[in-house]
Amino acid sequence: MGTDAKVKERLESLLNNPHLREYDQGFLESLMNGYVKYDGLTPRQYEAMEKIEKRYTPEKIAELAKWTDQYRDKEKEDAKIVAAYYVNTHYFQGMARKILTDDDFVPVKHTWERMMSNPYAKRVLAASRTPAKFEEGNLCTVRQNVPYTQRASAYKGHDVMILDTKTLGYQYRTCKVCLFLNPSVIFEIEERHLKAPRKHKAYGKE
Repeated sequence: MGTDAKVKERLESLLNNPHLREYDQGFLESLMNGYVKYDGLTPRQYEAMEKIEKRYTPEKIAELAKWTDQYRDKEKEDAKIVAAYYVNTHYFQGMARKILTDDDFVPVKHTWERMMSNPYAKRVLAASRTPAKFEEGNLCTVRQNVPYTQRASAYKGHDVMILDTKTLGYQYRTCKVCLFLNPSVIFEIEERHLKAPRKHKAYGKE
């Protein structure tokens, strides 16, 4: 057992740190409970405590404060857009949920960077920033390149009417459409799989 006479004092100091993150707090509380119960820490617990202490040096706290200001002033809006996509996936789900539901939450910088720098996040942000090609009420034609795994693939070449468009939570701008000749058939399709309507030759004209 680690019987450093200052272990309890060090644990208390960490637990009272106003910058302490939630996940570190829970672990430190378990260490404190173990210290009180067994009158010390195991070597591995002691090592874990030291690692946490290194995350809360004055220098690290200054870095954290700088990142907190940067996130709230410049990054938060984009983080919410990307989080709306990831909250419905198996990746970064916990952090995404926190970003969306806790306005005071500031993600760990390196984890946030991993979430924001991958191709999926870049497509989500691009979709949110790119103006819509088609508006509600526009007539379009379903392209031939719709993947067979999507419901819209059953309507390749068909004309559809735009009912709504949305980007939040999607990698690509997505349109809610209905078949022009059968409006009761409604489905979603990515805007990139739509094109301007075909020009039909008028009946009775050569």
